[in-house]
Amino acid sequence: MKFYKKTLFFSCLMLIIFSLFRGEIQASQARFSQTANFKSKKLLKITIIDVWQGDSIFIQLPNGHKALIDAGEGKTEYSVFDAPTVDILPFLKRNHISKTDIQYFVATHPHHDHIGGAPEMLKYFDFKIIYDSGMAYTTENYLDFLKVLDKKHIKYVIPKVGSFLNWDKDVSVQVLHSGDKHYPNPNNNSIVLKIKYNNFAIILTGDAEKESEEDMLNTGINLKTTILKAAHHGSDTSCSDDFLDQTSPQVVVISVGLYNKFGHPVPSTIEKFKNRNYKIYRTDRDGNINIITDGQTYTIKTEK
Repeated sequence: MKFYKKTLFFSCLMLIIFSLFRGEIQASQARFSQTANFKSKKLLKITIIDVWQGDSIFIQLPNGHKALIDAGEGKTEYSVFDAPTVDILPFLKRNHISKTDIQYFVATHPHHDHIGGAPEMLKYFDFKIIYDSGMAYTTENYLDFLKVLDKKHIKYVIPKVGSFLNWDKDVSVQVLHSGDKHYPNPNNNSIVLKIKYNNFAIILTGDAEKESEEDMLNTGINLKTTILKAAHHGSDTSCSDDFLDQTSPQVVVISVGLYNKFGHPVPSTIEKFKNRNYKIYRTDRDGNINIITDGQTYTIKTEK
């Protein structure tokens, strides 16, 4: 009888543990739908803006707050391409976003293809908070970025790993990586965010390379996600097997320029995604990539 009671007790205990574990596994299993008919008006909208060979991501939260992550390349003496003028501002104007509508700007790291357009965007928009990796960097472009935010008295924050950004009470925005370790390579100081809305999650990686991925794996934070923004434009410096095993996305999005000189995304990285049966979206082929979710179902619409 005692054996029976012990067996029953451990069976019940294992069932509870399995149920909790199953709930954790299923926490990011939002369903994809090509024609999602959302009943709720509280939607999370994310657009990977096609800024050629760079990054810029616009986020509209269910509470109406908005964020911009990175701002692509800016015009310099070495380049005539200007992402704010050509891509970002036209997109925001088409969507009726005024200069006071975006509360947060995230500079993932100080490379020009991510913050080249930041000084111009800071001049135009009245951001309330700027998030930065905190890495000391002496390029003229990055110094211009710091000068503008100082002149406009914008709140400057270096987020800590594991912390949550208070953007929306219904949406978890957790910092998976930042400039805490002060790597000499700016890519490995990238701010990485996991945005989770009910059963939907997306990880936005900046240019985080394998060293950064190892840091994230060692935090013990749940990295399971619905969508992964491939780091460093799909190069072979990122998307390690261990990281992909832990994130296990349904979809991968790549921000990359058509016919770019780096050969991004590299064939070996694309092959990894295909072998894992990930659905792949790319700005060089799809243009702007629009992700919309109510936290249970999500849809992806592309410009092209």
